[in-house]
Amino acid sequence: MSTILGPGGTQQIFDFSKSNLVLMVGGQILFIVFLLMIVFFGTVPLSFPADAVRNMISRNNSKS
Repeated sequence: MSTILGPGGTQQIFDFSKSNLVLMVGGQILFIVFLLMIVFFGTVPLSFPADAVRNMISRNNSKS
């Protein structure tokens, strides 16, 4: 990250160029979507219950 000079020649810590701003806003949007999925679905969307799905499919196949 390059250091840029702010008003009065003071050094700013953060470089808010357009690319960094897009990445920052995109990360915040993904974080909010992730939190909403946890609130609405009650589980972390990355943990997929594969065993429960496998058992459900095998029970449906055994009925027919």
